[in-house]
Amino acid sequence: MFIINWSKIEKVFRLFFPEFSNKVTWAVIITGLGLTSSSIFQNILNEVLKKEFDFQILGAYDSLVGIVLIALGLTHNILLQREKTKIEVNGKFDSESEGKVLAREHDLKLFQKITDGFEEYFLTEYISSLNDDHSYSTSDKSRLRNFVYYSEETEYDFINADLNKKFTEFGQSLSTVMNWTATHFFHHPSHLVMENQRYCLYPELNPDRGGEEDTLGKYNEHAVEIINLTDDLFEKYKQFRTSVKYELYI
Repeated sequence: MFIINWSKIEKVFRLFFPEFSNKVTWAVIITGLGLTSSSIFQNILNEVLKKEFDFQILGAYDSLVGIVLIALGLTHNILLQREKTKIEVNGKFDSESEGKVLAREHDLKLFQKITDGFEEYFLTEYISSLNDDHSYSTSDKSRLRNFVYYSEETEYDFINADLNKKFTEFGQSLSTVMNWTATHFFHHPSHLVMENQRYCLYPELNPDRGGEEDTLGKYNEHAVEIINLTDDLFEKYKQFRTSVKYELYI
C-alpha cells in the first residue's frame, strides 16, 4: 500500500513557496511582482513615447527593480525563518537541558538518601565473611537489608534508566544471597543466644564446627554455591557503583 508522506511534501513546498510571516516581506514581494508583471507593457509604452515624444513616464529599469525587490523580500524572509527556527531549537535544547539537570538532581538526592550511613566495607565484610568463614552475624545482614527494600519499591526508582536497572539488579542479587543464607545457615553455637547472633553454613557438616569428616564433601558443595552467589552480588554492586559514577559524577 502506497503511503503519502505529507511531511516531506510540505518541506518541498516550503522550499519553493516559503512561509511569509511578516507584513514587511509581503509588501516588498507584492511591490516587486507588480513592477515585474507590468514590465512588458511598460517597455512597449516607453519605447513609443520615447520615439514619438522623446520622454518616458515609466522607469526603464522597473523590471530589474522588481526582481531585486523580490530577491530582497525572499532573502529577508529566509533569514527571518532561520532565526525563528534557531530560537525554537534553542528553546527546545534549553528545555531538554533543564530536564536532564533536574533528573540528575533527583537521582543524586535519591542515591544520597539510600546510602545514608552506608559504607562500602559493610558489603565487602559481609561477602568476605560468607566466603572465608562461611558465616555472618545479625549486624552484618541488618546493615545491608534496606537495599533489598529500596530496590523493590517504586518510590526509590532512579529516573536514569541504566542506573535504575543496575540498582534493581544489585538489590535482586543481594536478596538472593540473603534468602539462600536464611535457608542454609544456622544459629551456631546452638546453645548460645547472643544479641549479635552468628549464623554458619551447615555446622553439622563442617568438621571444624563439630561435623564428621565424611560429610566434608557435601559441605564443600554448599560452600561453592555461596561463593558463586557472592561473586555475582559483588559484580552487580560494582556495575551499579560504576553507573553512579558515570551518571551522577560521584
